[in-house]
Amino acid sequence: MGSQQRDLDALHRFIFEKSNIRGELVQLDNCWQAALSRCEYPVPLKKLLGETMAAAALLAATIKFDGRLTIQAQGDGVISLLLVQCNSDGDIRGLINWSGEVDSGQSLADMFGKGHLAITIEPEDDGERYQGIVDLDGDSISDSIEEYFRKSEQIDTRVWLGCNEDSAGGLMLQHLPGTAVSKEVEDEDAWDRVTILSNTITTEEILSLDVKDILNRLYSEEDVRLFPAQEYRFKCTCSREKLEGVLRSIGGEDVYRLLEEKGNISIKCEYCGMDYEFDKIDVDVIFTVADCVKGPETMQ
Repeated sequence: MGSQQRDLDALHRFIFEKSNIRGELVQLDNCWQAALSRCEYPVPLKKLLGETMAAAALLAATIKFDGRLTIQAQGDGVISLLLVQCNSDGDIRGLINWSGEVDSGQSLADMFGKGHLAITIEPEDDGERYQGIVDLDGDSISDSIEEYFRKSEQIDTRVWLGCNEDSAGGLMLQHLPGTAVSKEVEDEDAWDRVTILSNTITTEEILSLDVKDILNRLYSEEDVRLFPAQEYRFKCTCSREKLEGVLRSIGGEDVYRLLEEKGNISIKCEYCGMDYEFDKIDVDVIFTVADCVKGPETMQ
């Protein structure tokens, strides 16, 4: 029997029975294409952005929260900024800022120079914001993610990422601490055995095979339980209202000066490519509203 049609833009969670091991497989298609359509990235940067988007989806799925997860990498090399955001609803977006030539043979450390990678978790409610930071001294984004879990979470984690022109995807395994499985039934050799099996997966398999085919291909002798898929989509949160707030924060004096120099103010969202135009009437309304909100000054 041949391979079945796989889900598009989906993340699947699975666990290994009789062990404290959980896994996730993500495959991004339409949302990856949407991110690519916003900018002409060199091939090495396409690979980096796709793998980081897959990594963000994998990380967000490990957290039981309503909110947003951000992977942000900055350095003094060719790449100045890598930014991917993913929320608990499955919305994802990403971008890279760079200058100069990028060599396909460069490692992550070569492309960023002296830099760091930050993973930030921001709950929607009043929950505490969390951030973990690691140096960008590995060869790949998967190296940095594994290092993050070693340093910040103390969880054994392995990550396999891949990307091509059509899809981006990844596989992640974690050996969780605790007693989810009793010592009497726990398979103590499972982590070593499962990671050895997982090391045989190829990028082509991650991107093209259905999750059930992958699990059967890797873990046919293991007792694996698969959970329903979570869908992902490319979605930008930019809006005219948010940019009006940015202009207010800059201040009327500077905004009107810019307006006088340019004739109008043009802002392009780097995530989705949406263009926003503000003329003098728009700016007048923005600062009239701001003045009304502040209210009249009172005598002291």
